[in-house]
Amino acid sequence: MPQLFTLLILLMAPLYTQSAKAEPITLFAAASLTGVVNEATNLFEKETGIKVRLVFASSSTLARQIEAGASADLYFSANIKWMDYLVKAALIKPETLIKTLSNTLVLISPKYLSLDSLATIDTQTLNDILGDSGLLSMGDPDHVPVGIYGKKALKQRGLWEPLHRRIARADNALAALTLVSRGETPLGIVYQTDAIHQPNVDILFGFEPEETQIEYALALTQQTSSDDAKKLLNFLSSARGLALFEKYGFTILKDYQRSQPN
Repeated sequence: MPQLFTLLILLMAPLYTQSAKAEPITLFAAASLTGVVNEATNLFEKETGIKVRLVFASSSTLARQIEAGASADLYFSANIKWMDYLVKAALIKPETLIKTLSNTLVLISPKYLSLDSLATIDTQTLNDILGDSGLLSMGDPDHVPVGIYGKKALKQRGLWEPLHRRIARADNALAALTLVSRGETPLGIVYQTDAIHQPNVDILFGFEPEETQIEYALALTQQTSSDDAKKLLNFLSSARGLALFEKYGFTILKDYQRSQPN
């Protein structure tokens, strides 16, 4: 009987090991990263066999969820301020924090309007396009990064005050894009990387990178002890990973220095 019991234990041991390995790691990522992160993690899964669970939302929403105790191994933010918010709350491993990517903002319109591109933008031009009741779609400037960046760009051009009552506040970057692509708003301010992959919108105007200074940041959460999470962070910030981000229209920060997380 003891020998039979021992045999059963030996036969079941691989099952327990496989079960443990099957536990996925969880990546919380900004909505504007949806396309590229899906492709990158699919490649990562095929090469390593490590499963990844993805959660996309605005960086602010994800940060609040982590603060509230949501289970996440990595956090990929479209705004360094929300990453700093979690660092100050001791919810991020600061030694793993990597600032890698940048983006730009563009003004878009539904393709069916067939509007010409604009050399510059001013209040009169935008109001003419908006008409009497049209709204300008953008992320909620109170907390959504693309909206925060958009407000900053409009303020620098003296356009925020005359237009702030005509803003359609979206929950995240992709929601702002969707409002325009469906023709629900005649204008929107979104990330260039989202606009270039949406066939139902036209880009009318591009803001200068200096106007917004967009920075994405990636780090391990304090709660994770997963070696697999470290492997994913290394993959996303490797030369191969960064090439995927460039493929989707992101730019690599000039002062980015590759370092291995501890």
